[in-house]
Amino acid sequence: MIFMSLRLKPTEEREASGLFPGFQGPEEKFRVDYSRTSNSFPFHIPEHKSAPDNSAVYRAIGYNFPSKLETWGIRNVGEWKVQAVELPIIPANPKSRVAAFITLP
Repeated sequence: MIFMSLRLKPTEEREASGLFPGFQGPEEKFRVDYSRTSNSFPFHIPEHKSAPDNSAVYRAIGYNFPSKLETWGIRNVGEWKVQAVELPIIPANPKSRVAAFITLP
């Protein structure tokens, strides 16, 4: 299971803070906040890893549990099945959040 939020990666946050007003910075993406995997899942999903732009995690906002076979560009990992669900907004940090369930096909 992966928990993700719509945000910049840390290096992008630092770079965006130095932009002049009116300049467009990087676009927020769904990024891994943390993950918990079972012993049978052989891959590490790094913190701050972004989901592909066409991932099911983007469709989870406002929809019911989308799923899709995807490739996330993690070395030695091919396709996996991603199912995602929207999580409630946290008032202290009002960013869109999702939980993604990852399984090997």
